[in-house]
Amino acid sequence: MKEFVGKEWEDRLDSFANAELVGEDKFVCGGLFFNNVESYLDGMAKIVKKVIRKDKDAYEEFAKFLRDKNYKPAGDALYKKELLIRWQKPFRLVKREKPLSFFRFSQDKKFNIYNLAPAKPSDMERYSGLVFLRIKNYEDAELNRRLIWELRKKLLQEWKRLSKNSWVREYLDRVEEFTQIVEEALPDAYSEYPLSRMFFYLLPVEFDKFMNAVVISRVSFYRREEKTKQKLWEDILEGMSKEKLKEDLEYYINKKNRELKEFQELLLIALEDTTLQKLMEDWKDFLKKVLNGGSSMIVGAFLKKEGSEKETWMSFGEYQLPQGEIKISLFYEEGTQDLINILKKELENLRYMGNLKVTFDEDVNPIDKLFGSKSFFELVKNAGIIGRELRNTESVQLLYTLMYFAIRLRSLQKKSQESKDILHGLLLLLNTELEENERYAFWEYVSFLYDYYGSPVQTITRRFVEGLKNQKGKEATKKNMLISLYKDAKILKFSFDGFNLPQKVTVYVIVEEPSGRFFYTRSNSYHERGTRNYLYQVYRIMVEEKVATVEVENKFLILADGYSEDAQWLRGFIKENMKESYNVRFCFISPLEKGFLANLYDEFSKDSKFRESALHIRYKELKTAYLSKNSENHCLVIYTPQFKNLMGKLGIPIREDAAVIALKPARPQKESELYHPALQVFFTEKVGWMSEEVYSEKKNLFLFTLIALSMYESESAVVPYSKLNLSSKERSSYLRIKRKGDALEEREYLFSLKPVLYEMLDFIRHIPGDYI
Repeated sequence: MKEFVGKEWEDRLDSFANAELVGEDKFVCGGLFFNNVESYLDGMAKIVKKVIRKDKDAYEEFAKFLRDKNYKPAGDALYKKELLIRWQKPFRLVKREKPLSFFRFSQDKKFNIYNLAPAKPSDMERYSGLVFLRIKNYEDAELNRRLIWELRKKLLQEWKRLSKNSWVREYLDRVEEFTQIVEEALPDAYSEYPLSRMFFYLLPVEFDKFMNAVVISRVSFYRREEKTKQKLWEDILEGMSKEKLKEDLEYYINKKNRELKEFQELLLIALEDTTLQKLMEDWKDFLKKVLNGGSSMIVGAFLKKEGSEKETWMSFGEYQLPQGEIKISLFYEEGTQDLINILKKELENLRYMGNLKVTFDEDVNPIDKLFGSKSFFELVKNAGIIGRELRNTESVQLLYTLMYFAIRLRSLQKKSQESKDILHGLLLLLNTELEENERYAFWEYVSFLYDYYGSPVQTITRRFVEGLKNQKGKEATKKNMLISLYKDAKILKFSFDGFNLPQKVTVYVIVEEPSGRFFYTRSNSYHERGTRNYLYQVYRIMVEEKVATVEVENKFLILADGYSEDAQWLRGFIKENMKESYNVRFCFISPLEKGFLANLYDEFSKDSKFRESALHIRYKELKTAYLSKNSENHCLVIYTPQFKNLMGKLGIPIREDAAVIALKPARPQKESELYHPALQVFFTEKVGWMSEEVYSEKKNLFLFTLIALSMYESESAVVPYSKLNLSSKERSSYLRIKRKGDALEEREYLFSLKPVLYEMLDFIRHIPGDYI
């Protein structure tokens, strides 16, 4: 029987292992890898050992084990809590006569920090800043594909009404005609993929939720890649055929004496650079009219950059590295063989990166070897199924291949830990192209796994390698990739000025990344009584004089709202560091108002020393409708009074006692880069670090900590800081797993994939290390 630090054991965690009835068919479960049934855990450990050894029958054994409660896999592996492999800082800096390091951009590169303040619409012409737009009358609406289609269409009509440009109005007329035809031809499916994708490219405006409001989150009137122009229509046709929509749509169009080719022609017009430029220019005029109150559908606000009497800045920073050689194992997707030699040649020839050396393993392997088989990799890559439920066979296969990949990552981590001078990494060369608005299902599934390990793993695309042929900017491209590869192994060191900070202080930042909820019925969506799993990352930010360093201190998992050996470690870590409270601060950051970290904060707040030195911060994202080009080179900050003013203008209610700091993430220098211009909004309702220091409009430790953490999280040479990888709005696939009990009845259980991955990682670290 396991012992846990946390709340009372949740009996439903054992339901799947025991093949018990859990309620409605749509009940979302937990406990696939994490339960209290010892025979089940030992059986799963035997399966995992087979996966580690790459036994030919490993998948079949896994499928049988999940399907039948009474199936007993052969083997001798055991699930042993006492052999827990805790996450370890995988690489330590070794003191050398000549330190290994390189500058993020250059030694002298820095960025300035300015305040944002409310401004008049006419100020858009003279000042850099941000525009925010809220759609009226959609408070508390669920933002699904059908509503997004409706909102985009209404926005189109409003834009057309306010535009004075005859070309733009004519173009919008044609797009509106497209929507009407599709709606009439496919009344039950017009807003589904791939037609939703086509509508986006015809009118590239997106929507999001903030608090209870619907906001225009961004516009994407940027140059499209040539391959997108060539292939997009083919992809849309293929998608319509796959979803069995093409025949119905074509039949309806022909009845009206029209041709499907007209849609293709309209799409080609939408992708042209001249079209995008005309739309962008008219969009700016549209914004001015909205800000002046000219729309009954949209309310807007503009914030402008304010100057500062005293310049406040941070340098881009320098990375300190544990090993000077990184040895890469290259895995390629079919169709990218022609890029392998280009990639190897470019990465073995580095400039502007100090003593860093890149070498490659002699063997170059197909990517299938990391995922168990070609068919399993194809499932991970092509499962563009975010938000829908998989069939049982797909579910088991996806779960197996992600476990297979996670075990390979654990093996890679161990290999690097055993090596004194070489960091071992993986490059996954993918045959894919992405536009600015597009997400890649492969990345959605695997990134959480190697983020947890801090493993030197990087996915790169055909566009990345082809970009290396271009002499301009290719060194920065290579540097970006290596920054990303070093992940948690690196330390970031940077200088600063203009902040009102103690001469010497250490801040421990504990970041909570929650999974989506489970143990709820689908009809209630994210039910308040649902349970979560959590990943925690602990960062150490050390400040001395006007120099700071940032590094990862620890990572750990806490499951089912409190069951973890590491919960006790965290309590001990806080208590130990509180002894140095005169120059130590704590910062708890979470997207949740109430979660495990909030409860822990309340527990420690009974101690006055902790209250004086700690903050609990809630994280949200607020996306902007427009960001002026002049805003790109600076860090823009919104403080509490200005933020409340902004929310008041937009008509979005916020709690009056919440203090706020909002940061604009840096923007890439090239508009075609993948980028999401969302503000990071940090709320706190507890006074800490002395209120006159925190909530004044001076640059202070609160602001400094948030920017420093965002700087470490950025994996780009030209983008010094980025938004944090935190969001409580969990997009997930749902797994359907069938299981038979003692009476041979077969039940089907529904699992949200992301929480299962948390469980899986926790399970793998309990497997004896010698197996891996």
